[in-house]
Amino acid sequence: MNAVLHLLLKEDSQRDSRTRKTLSTSDPVRQIVHSLSLLKMAFRRAFEHDAFSVAKAAAYSSILTLFPALLILGAILATSPKFEIYVGEISYALGLILPAGSGAAVSYLSF
Repeated sequence: MNAVLHLLLKEDSQRDSRTRKTLSTSDPVRQIVHSLSLLKMAFRRAFEHDAFSVAKAAAYSSILTLFPALLILGAILATSPKFEIYVGEISYALGLILPAGSGAAVSYLSF
């Protein structure tokens, strides 16, 4: 599988070098083509070095860290005597963040 990917990438680079030689256009078009070839090379190297799996693992770890922290913060706020003051602010912030159909979740906070 990996060898096939390398062969396809090598064919793409050879095809790109041929199209670069045949381009005889103005500078803005040449800059756009160069930028797109750099973007393609960046994606190719990201796949080669498995950067997307690393990003997926980092996102998963951050979710696993953030959710318990929010639970602890909620428990601390619930034990506070000034919790009623913060309920309005929290429900307003959740109303801005959550999608339109989630009014039941926001109304659950308002006793």
